[in-house]
Amino acid sequence: MVIKEVAQISKDRIRTTDILGRIGGEEFAVILVGTGLEEASDIANSLRKQFAEGCLDTSFGEICFSASFGVTSMGSQDTTLDELLEHADDALYLAKAKGRNCVEVSSVDDLSKE
Repeated sequence: MVIKEVAQISKDRIRTTDILGRIGGEEFAVILVGTGLEEASDIANSLRKQFAEGCLDTSFGEICFSASFGVTSMGSQDTTLDELLEHADDALYLAKAKGRNCVEVSSVDDLSKE
């Protein structure tokens, strides 16, 4: 039920040229075509705020949820989809470590320097 709500909110907020997919468990990925890092961060923050406002009435009572986001972008070097997802996942776990319900942004170029 929550996963369907997350998918619907996300779908309603992204463009038809963007790609939304569930990549496992409670994790989704959104590929924002032709979008810079700052704009992608703004979109992630907009989604985060929308999720925080959403509560679902269930037979178990009201369920409220939040979301953490890891945002990255293609770097100046060739980057595979697997590398992008890995960098976004690293940023996501950093966001969760900072207390959840936030957006953490890292460019692939920054992460590859580590």
